[in-house]
Amino acid sequence: MLSLVRFISYAAFVFVILMTALRIVFWLVFGDTQSVIAGNEIGYAFYLGFKFDLRCALLLLGPLAVFGWMPFCNPIENHKARSVWLIYFSISGFLLLLIYGVDFGHYDYLA
Repeated sequence: MLSLVRFISYAAFVFVILMTALRIVFWLVFGDTQSVIAGNEIGYAFYLGFKFDLRCALLLLGPLAVFGWMPFCNPIENHKARSVWLIYFSISGFLLLLIYGVDFGHYDYLA
């Protein structure tokens, strides 16, 4: 059980780091270098973004936290469950990257 909690924690960390990195790339690509923005405003914006990213990561990991304690759904103990969860996280990661890609394209179109 402790290994499942550790796995969920590491997965949440990876999802948050990925989404935060994409947020930083978005800011670097579309940020207005000519305007003067106070450092506390940027910090607060990234703080809000971090909270949103953490919430999204925990929502993506929610099904694993709910069903992972059952022996037949535990990806640590059951090889078939590991395959199913790998497919789930692959699809979730792909959709996450797709949404960010569409967001980049849409914002670029509007700018």
